[in-house]
Amino acid sequence: MILCLVKPNCARALQKTAFTKVSNTAQRRLLNISCQVEQLKTRGLVRVSGDDVGSFLQGIVTNDMRHLEDNCKSLFSMFLNTKGRVLYDSIIYNTNYQNTYFVECDSEGLSDLVRHLKMYRVRRKIDIDSIDNEFKVWALFNPISIEIPSNNFKSSKQEQVVPCTMPNFEDKAGLTFLNDLVLGDSASVYADPRLSSLGSRVIARDSENIVDAVQRAGIKVETSSPCSYRMFRYRLGVGEGIQELPMGKCFPLEANCDYLHGVSFHKGCYIGQELTARTHHTGVVRKRLMPLLLESELSSGDFSVDMAVEAATGDKKTPIGKLRGVEKNCALGLMRIVEALEVSKLRVKNIEGETVRPFWWPQELPKERMDTGRT
Repeated sequence: MILCLVKPNCARALQKTAFTKVSNTAQRRLLNISCQVEQLKTRGLVRVSGDDVGSFLQGIVTNDMRHLEDNCKSLFSMFLNTKGRVLYDSIIYNTNYQNTYFVECDSEGLSDLVRHLKMYRVRRKIDIDSIDNEFKVWALFNPISIEIPSNNFKSSKQEQVVPCTMPNFEDKAGLTFLNDLVLGDSASVYADPRLSSLGSRVIARDSENIVDAVQRAGIKVETSSPCSYRMFRYRLGVGEGIQELPMGKCFPLEANCDYLHGVSFHKGCYIGQELTARTHHTGVVRKRLMPLLLESELSSGDFSVDMAVEAATGDKKTPIGKLRGVEKNCALGLMRIVEALEVSKLRVKNIEGETVRPFWWPQELPKERMDTGRT
């Protein structure tokens, strides 16, 4: 069953609760719902600090840093080049340290991000350093919250698609209360700012065992599920990292940055802003990352980035998408939206599969109808 969960632009504020138990009575009833805990070894952290850190980041990220000044704890954003193409996707975390943010990005691009930040620092008194050896990134998530029957992948109801700007709906996955956990002094829990369905992120000291910490807090941790966090993201149609978002080769709106609350169209200028704003206001985004469900498993060694995704039936001779990642029978593709939703079957190499419009995409009207006000 696909659940209707949408995240507002700001994450919930991190509340202080007891370390050993979840105190609220209603939350206690949810403790029979298990979660998975996974260290995200492909993600790293950069610490950015200084008196001018807010204004510094405001000019080089797609989102509005002022949200973090309004007690939000985490913010999804992207760093673009001057041509408006994605360099790094990131989650920016507020910390308990004054004028200090942690910036999460793909661990393979960590040193490049540090150089990128230092290049634009100019003469500002900003300290920038990698803390990948000090802190690790973990994910708390519940794959059951987006369970999709393999024989009914195409039949998700469009009325479940709601505007991404609406307030967060009831957390039917039962994991919202995890954002209120305090796992000791060496770990902090943050709601994932992109989607409620993605669960929570944990920033912890390298020596901290988050699985044990979550279990000590009275939460059941699922250890036998075959679903990894990567597979979980693919089923949602959410990409991250330089493999799925090749550096300098994709655009933020193609990566659903707007639908995932990662770009502000009101904040003013930032690097790469001109093309991003023009694309948004013209309303023409023909390709986006979409989930693919394959009928059999495709080994990660059997695919390459940009491998063609074709229609399995019909007269279409040209590819309608490119593969960006695969985990078992779940994959992620940069698809031509109209063509991908028109065909009944897709093919990757010799394996057939299907795609679907993600439930968290907003319900959009034709641009000319919005302009004229006609119904």
